[in-house]
Amino acid sequence: MNQENLFGNEQKILESSRKIMEDAANEDNELLPEFKRLVIDYERLIKLTTKIFKISDIQSKNIKQHEEEMRQLNQDLQHLEKSRRKLMSDISHELGTPMTSVQGYVKAMLDGVIEPGEPHLRMIYNKVLLVNDLVDDLFELSKLEASKAGFHFSEYPLEQLLELLRGRFELEAKDRGFVFSVEDFQEKLPPDRYVSISIDLKRIEQVMNNFVNNAFRYTAPGGIIKIHGEVRMVEQALIDRGGSAGELPCEVTFKVSDSGEGIEEEALPHVFDRFYRAKKAKSSVKSGTGLGLAIAKEIIQQHNGHIGVNSVKNHGCTFYFTLPGAIILEQAWETES
Repeated sequence: MNQENLFGNEQKILESSRKIMEDAANEDNELLPEFKRLVIDYERLIKLTTKIFKISDIQSKNIKQHEEEMRQLNQDLQHLEKSRRKLMSDISHELGTPMTSVQGYVKAMLDGVIEPGEPHLRMIYNKVLLVNDLVDDLFELSKLEASKAGFHFSEYPLEQLLELLRGRFELEAKDRGFVFSVEDFQEKLPPDRYVSISIDLKRIEQVMNNFVNNAFRYTAPGGIIKIHGEVRMVEQALIDRGGSAGELPCEVTFKVSDSGEGIEEEALPHVFDRFYRAKKAKSSVKSGTGLGLAIAKEIIQQHNGHIGVNSVKNHGCTFYFTLPGAIILEQAWETES
């Protein structure tokens, strides 16, 4: 309640009493001294009450603020507890199968049912590697979902990033027998302008590595794998990113397309879910943990971007993600660098 409204009547009474005191100042009235004392006490009472009201109002606001903070903390704790339970459930479910297999073969070897030859030992070794990968991926995914993973953002020109990706995947793709290419999708920009994006380079490489490895897994040798994309202008006014002049906001989409087996239409909504795996690829040698795309989704969301996939069965697929960026003058980039 407004303080002036709350004590409005009291202030009027106090002012009226003071007026009476002034009018009767020259009169010989034996009650006047007592009246003055009462007016002074009344004024003190109003000031004290006003101070108490202010303190109470401040405390009330503080209590509301603390209540909101406690509510947010409670929501965070509930989210963490949900993530913890999900993690424990996933560990129990996903680690159970390979460990049961390992246990069975080791017991058979100990009982002399099978000889401990290289094929069985290699199978056990691969199962142990899978368990190790599962533990690492589950731990990373749980940190990402709880927003506990560290991100280190830096500005990168798109051209530099594309060259880095070419160097990262080109040799391996050709050694595997794929037709591989990285396309520069800045050709529509004026020659004095470049695209800059703020990313955690290690994390974005992790996402691209997942996309490309999936293409390797589900594409037969001789097939086509291509990294490409597009830059789309954002329809709004010029913005200032960190003091640079003449920058235009844009959206940068990275795509990894292949000519492989593609994905069933009914499977498309689930490919970024935990442990979701499409039907075993004919060309696949080793299946993944089923967590790579879920991790990729969390990483892109931490970059304020979005992720998706387009595919037609037996006609390949395209995984993509879109990040916010800026189109800047070459001179501005060189100055900042």
